[in-house]
Amino acid sequence: MGEIIQDRDYLLNQQYRQPDGLQARMFLHRAYGTNADSWTKWVYDQMNLADGMFVLELGCGTGALWQEQGKRLPADCRLVLSDLSPGMLATARGNVAHMPQAVFYRGDAGCLPFDDGMFDMVAAHHMLYHVSDLPATLQEMRRVMRPGGWLCAATNGIAHMRELHDLLVESGNLPEQVPAVKANDSARLFGLESGIVPLRVTFARVERVDFTQHLQVRDVQPMMDYIYSMWGHDLPHEDELRRRIQAEIDRQGFFFIGKSQGMLKAQR
Repeated sequence: MGEIIQDRDYLLNQQYRQPDGLQARMFLHRAYGTNADSWTKWVYDQMNLADGMFVLELGCGTGALWQEQGKRLPADCRLVLSDLSPGMLATARGNVAHMPQAVFYRGDAGCLPFDDGMFDMVAAHHMLYHVSDLPATLQEMRRVMRPGGWLCAATNGIAHMRELHDLLVESGNLPEQVPAVKANDSARLFGLESGIVPLRVTFARVERVDFTQHLQVRDVQPMMDYIYSMWGHDLPHEDELRRRIQAEIDRQGFFFIGKSQGMLKAQR
């Protein structure tokens, strides 16, 4: 699966061509998360943005972070929002049209058209597991950061949503030999545990901060929509999958999914 989530053509033309799948995944976390703070509020708080900062976000997706938290941005902060997908970038433009501080750039994180030391912060949330050459990409991010600037990279831990993987295996929709859901494969490539070492090679200081939350899903369809967004609609035993989800909801009022999420921060 690592080959899939790092395949540029797959990412550009299937997984992130349009925002629908990403929005289905975001909805599940928003609607059924147990933390009083939203994920976007927590991420924004961790970035510690201050007056006058110049921020580059790589892999901005739909711009949800700024759509929900942009009103908190100091007026003299400036943003460059970037994504590889034109569909995502078009959605982000619409979502943050109220923010005059934001400009947009479509391009690859591994080859940035910016001067050395240009940004106070580079944000790369849930995207570094997609890059094919992580060391080179981190060096490129470091290059465009000023001395003392920060990289903020939200990502998943290896145990993230493990219950979903088990459900797919037990219902016959995923072979037993597949070791983890795609989110966990992402964590293997660049996650809360695996991302620390490559960051330490490139940056002077690295910190890990965890976000405490799990999901209590009370409806079958949003969970199915999440699964479709990851594995497609051609599930061999979809009826059994739905039956197991509903049975667990009937038993305890919700389907429990554990989460392992947080942020790695690295200072140049």
